[in-house]
Amino acid sequence: MQAAAALSIIFAVFCISSATCSRILAIFPYVGKSHHDVYTPYLQQLAARGHEIIVVSHFPQDSPFQNLTDISIKGSVNMPPVQVISFQMLESVGPIQDIMILREIGQLHCESILPLPQVQQLRNQTFDLIITELFITDCFLGLVHGFNAPFIYFSSSVLLPWANERIGNPDSPSYIPNLFLPYSDRMNFVERLANSVNTLFITWLLYPLLYNRSGRSIAEKHLQASLPPLNDIAKRGSLILVNSHFTINRPRPLVPAVIEVGGIHITKPAKNLPKVFPKIVKVFYLETANNVAYANC
Repeated sequence: MQAAAALSIIFAVFCISSATCSRILAIFPYVGKSHHDVYTPYLQQLAARGHEIIVVSHFPQDSPFQNLTDISIKGSVNMPPVQVISFQMLESVGPIQDIMILREIGQLHCESILPLPQVQQLRNQTFDLIITELFITDCFLGLVHGFNAPFIYFSSSVLLPWANERIGNPDSPSYIPNLFLPYSDRMNFVERLANSVNTLFITWLLYPLLYNRSGRSIAEKHLQASLPPLNDIAKRGSLILVNSHFTINRPRPLVPAVIEVGGIHITKPAKNLPKVFPKIVKVFYLETANNVAYANC
């Protein structure tokens, strides 16, 4: 009888401890709304399950959401306005130029957000888990490093070339095309050679030297702390949630620590397309025929 009672108590304690909710910090510093639309349903679902979620972003909730607290950084990053860009201009920009433009945008976010008082105040708090955006800068890993807590990544796009090494994911350029090149998974020899050179150049040289070296300097300046190389911090990440899926993106090998969650932001039932849709398609066709495309930030 006493043994049965003891087992019941142990089982109850186990259930209570396993149901303990976590305090989670989500850091999504990029100013793009399309990125945040991917993350928001995921964070809301975590909050709905009882976890305490603190979100650093440019897009606070329009109305209060239980267990979710916004740390607004809205207006802190002065990004260029939406522009009209011709297809010829897009075709003239190569992968290295793309990388350099993204680096400047990443540095702008680091310099604008890290010194904010509402961000600095987080350093005195404790969290059970950190969720951080995997995109164009790792400077915010300097902030993550100070919490001494496990952290995971969330990517709103397919995996970027510098994402694979940090999690030990295979990235063979012989059949896995670089995101910045217009190749498929069926490349000829010249394309595979170009893909290999470009991928190695970005992952071994450009990102460590141009992105993370400057990102570390900015983080150390605003956090007033000596940091290990950001590459070392990046490798401590436990998981990558990536907004892709093999049914719509090209299939590729993934380690268990990389989980495809394409469509995670689609939470509402599908609706019929409006009757005006054929007209929109016609207008888009005419615009593209005139070699005009609209690009946002």
